[in-house]
Amino acid sequence: MGGRLALKLGASKSMTEFEKVEYKPVSVRELLTEMKDTSELMIDLAYSAALFHSKELAEEVLELESYIDNLVYLLNMHAMLAARDAEDAEALL
Repeated sequence: MGGRLALKLGASKSMTEFEKVEYKPVSVRELLTEMKDTSELMIDLAYSAALFHSKELAEEVLELESYIDNLVYLLNMHAMLAARDAEDAEALL
């Protein structure tokens, strides 16, 4: 995949406002791999932020958290689209 998945986000970066995530036909394997790679990067950055008292690195970790949230949202979209009927959809909740 090479880097972050292309997500169409809203203009707002505020934590109190919702970001718009546009559905993209990406495989679940790619989503999970991207989530794993990003979470590993987040751990490294968080450790470095604490070690070097870097506010910039800590802020990058928070931005990556938002990115992970969007990937989880896409993963949930895939799961809901995979549901064949109402019973399958209810089981996902």
